[in-house]
Amino acid sequence: MNKSAMLATASALSLLAPLPASAVTVTLDWSVPSYGSGQITAGPATGTHSGYTGYVATAVTGTWLSSPVSLLSPNPFENNDNLVYNPVTASPSGNGFLDSKGVAFSGSYFDVDLSFNGTGYQAVFDDPLTIGAFYYCVSKGEDCNTQTVAATVTLAATTSATPLPTSLPLFAGGAAIVGLVARRRKKKSADIVGA
Repeated sequence: MNKSAMLATASALSLLAPLPASAVTVTLDWSVPSYGSGQITAGPATGTHSGYTGYVATAVTGTWLSSPVSLLSPNPFENNDNLVYNPVTASPSGNGFLDSKGVAFSGSYFDVDLSFNGTGYQAVFDDPLTIGAFYYCVSKGEDCNTQTVAATVTLAATTSATPLPTSLPLFAGGAAIVGLVARRRKKKSADIVGA
């Protein structure tokens, strides 16, 4: 087998390789009356909690007490796992976009964990009365007056990248093989005419 035939075969076989799964992004709106509101974006990466697969949160936007918020990494506050479930039936509770560990974010002098407690959404947060009280709590590793209030979490959007149709690589591979056969025939007829 000559080089061009081997290259064509390798190219055709690479087109037949398994296709990646469709990428999904989930966006949730959240709000806590008198405290703040914003959005959570999750996916396409996934993680598990108690055997249930959810999308890993990648960003939290919005404000809490007029201060901008940002996503915390997993585990620093209320053992958050930062997983989002869509559809809600895929969650450990069977009816919440979040699990009991929740998604955590921080801002100036506070940490907040949005979670689902089995019957409703809640925001658990530390609420220092002063900046000095906050630094004292942090230096002692204490709770900083942790509070829990009701929250609202709703689905804002779910987007999927359009996957490549499974027939497209087969078509491309077939077209490449037909092109190679046609090229070979053309070359053979040119050799015969030239002889």
